[in-house]
Amino acid sequence: MRDLSRLPFVWETTTAPKLPFSLPIAVELNVTADSIQVHAERKGTTGELAGMGTDVHEYIQFQKDEIIGIEMFLMPDAPDDTDWGDLSWIFIRHRDPFGVEDYFESLFTSDKAYWPKALAKLLKERTSIEATITQETQKTRKKRLLRATQNE
Repeated sequence: MRDLSRLPFVWETTTAPKLPFSLPIAVELNVTADSIQVHAERKGTTGELAGMGTDVHEYIQFQKDEIIGIEMFLMPDAPDDTDWGDLSWIFIRHRDPFGVEDYFESLFTSDKAYWPKALAKLLKERTSIEATITQETQKTRKKRLLRATQNE
């Protein structure tokens, strides 16, 4: 049996004040019994080629007990050059370790709905975390975002 690990996403944004690299960045997510492991990698940067050491090879974890909730908004599969607003979105809400904020929110995207579905499956099986999943189209996403803007 094949193992689902190293699920490909792009980490687009976060409300956390500091990361050891800049966003957006391609990442691979792996779910274990007690965490979501994030492997961020960026190779061949201009700074690296100039000898400045700007390539990225970092691992970060969201511990299970730090995860407040996961919400997924699945869109139909998109071509490679699609704007990130038309991709599937995965929001991971995680505790601020210093308690300054109630939580931080990180947005991951995927151009294929398969990967968020696989992530939801692994979260349920390995951590008992149930992601909230909403199927969207461009039309329903625009309506949801418009409502959210009006409620602010």
